[in-house]
Amino acid sequence: MEPDHPTKVPTELTVHMTLPPGGTATRAVNTQQEIVLRDLAVKATGPALIRFHLTQTLDPNVQTIHLPAQSFQDYLKQELPLHLSALVDEERTEWEQKNGALLEAALAGDDEAFFNLLARDPRHFTSEHTLRRVLTWRTEIDHYYRVYNFKASQFWAGAEEKAAAQHRMEYAKESLRRVGQCQLALSDQRGQRPLPPAGQVRGIYYGLLCVLHGLRALYKDCDKNRVSSVQCEELLARFVRGLTTLSGESLFLPYVVAASYLLTKPEVQTLTGQSHTPLSMLCDGQDLTPSDTARALTAAAFEVSAASIERLCAEPAPIPLSSTETECCFLAGRPEFALLDFPEVQALRATLSC
Repeated sequence: MEPDHPTKVPTELTVHMTLPPGGTATRAVNTQQEIVLRDLAVKATGPALIRFHLTQTLDPNVQTIHLPAQSFQDYLKQELPLHLSALVDEERTEWEQKNGALLEAALAGDDEAFFNLLARDPRHFTSEHTLRRVLTWRTEIDHYYRVYNFKASQFWAGAEEKAAAQHRMEYAKESLRRVGQCQLALSDQRGQRPLPPAGQVRGIYYGLLCVLHGLRALYKDCDKNRVSSVQCEELLARFVRGLTTLSGESLFLPYVVAASYLLTKPEVQTLTGQSHTPLSMLCDGQDLTPSDTARALTAAAFEVSAASIERLCAEPAPIPLSSTETECCFLAGRPEFALLDFPEVQALRATLSC
């Protein structure tokens, strides 16, 4: 019988594959647990298309990875420490050493060390020293309200005794509150601004880079054909507006459309801090390179710094592509699409003339 409230825990699956250029391979994951994909990291030396097919049947010709069923206690011992140490950017050995020092201090009566230990490793909630502290604090609160929380208590307790009991009660209430709060410590975003998802950032950045390189190629064609700067600017503007309305089967096309849309938004261009539009910067050819412009526009769109965009684009996060209920698609590695090679873009270009 399925439980009404199933246990949800973080875990990690790792698959290594070696493929030649243009090669393909299929792996199937067979597990007794239900898996929800949250994050995907792919270290690829070149562009790679990843497809996740959700199915109940397995092809006997597909190489299968069988994940053995493990007890919850096995998970707590083997996998959870790897996840918790990664949250604080520590190797497991370093993480365990720090936790050992905190535990030693906590057992010696250091409450700050106790709360830090609970925040780093929630398994200590089931330990005896946690239960001892919680019961002690609850007893202090109960004892105060049963004995001292009356005006008549002045007849059997002096002012100093009552003040000391009240201090212990207030400390106990604060400590019990911190027991719960310490579990939010690793996920607390107050006073911070979380960075956007790296996969989506990479998609927008490389979409902009693709469009800007394509526009530069068109500009060179205009220059080669001695098209006036006014006519060239008008052609590029019409071309970008046309890109914002494109639809088709090319997997990366949605990011091309999104990038083109950003190029048409004056408020995004203003946020880059530049006095010229990206189109005019391409025509000048002196202010910024396409990668500089793409980084600045992406930073403006996500409202983070250009340095953050550069850091996010360097992460091994694949770019999410169009997906269905039965298939999820991602693009790993560095996208190297040429704008003018898209069939949808070629059709658009054919409709434009100076």
